[in-house]
Amino acid sequence: MGKCQTMKIRGKNYTNQEIEFLRNNYLTSPYIDIAKQLNRPLSSIYFKCSKLNFKKHKKKEIDNIELTPSFAYFIGCLCGDASIMNNKIRLCCMDEDFADEFYKHCKIMLSKSNINVTKYSSNRTYYIQISSLGLKEYIIKHYGIFKTFNWKIPKEIMNSNDKNITRYFLKGYFDSEGNIRKYDIRLQCVCDSLKKVSSLFNLLNIKNRYHLVNRRTITGSKVYSISITGSDNLNKFKELIGCSIQRKNAWI
Repeated sequence: MGKCQTMKIRGKNYTNQEIEFLRNNYLTSPYIDIAKQLNRPLSSIYFKCSKLNFKKHKKKEIDNIELTPSFAYFIGCLCGDASIMNNKIRLCCMDEDFADEFYKHCKIMLSKSNINVTKYSSNRTYYIQISSLGLKEYIIKHYGIFKTFNWKIPKEIMNSNDKNITRYFLKGYFDSEGNIRKYDIRLQCVCDSLKKVSSLFNLLNIKNRYHLVNRRTITGSKVYSISITGSDNLNKFKELIGCSIQRKNAWI
């Protein structure tokens, strides 16, 4: 959906900030509370949500999601930049090509369900959002919570014999957290599960160095790092994994 436009609904114009507030809260907050927060009549909130197609819905149960390359990419992004929030899963990023790639794989992953994936932008920031309490609960139950300091690669991905599963998980994670420089590729994070990421690179015969960085974050957290160097390894990375973000691809 492109950038939110200011719209006039029963009274003064709704600002972009108000529209964003509606988008983030209409599923989880009573309309009367939203009306109080925005200082608008309750009838206006109902009408506005209807016009924007913000409809409350019952939880759609998820029985099973097949382990495909698209699902592996999705999980890779959850280990990185994507977040589980209230009743939704969302990626917020500054690169439109990354947002488009995540959107594509979410659509493929959910193609057999009736769960919608929405795409919108605001202030040069791109958002991909899946508003589904059922999907959120399914992911947490089967794969974990994916917090910044506490995420794990699912055993289904770690134990998969399908190299495409490995490749697409690493691509999703690298799109989120990776950096490409002239002579090396680097990933850094504050979770020691990065060591398992290193082992997945090894499965693809991409040699890498996993180590604890000799510094801490401003909050005192340890920083873990993977570096990939050497023309052979860089070429294998480019061939097998690559990066969806064109500005990062300048060096490979």
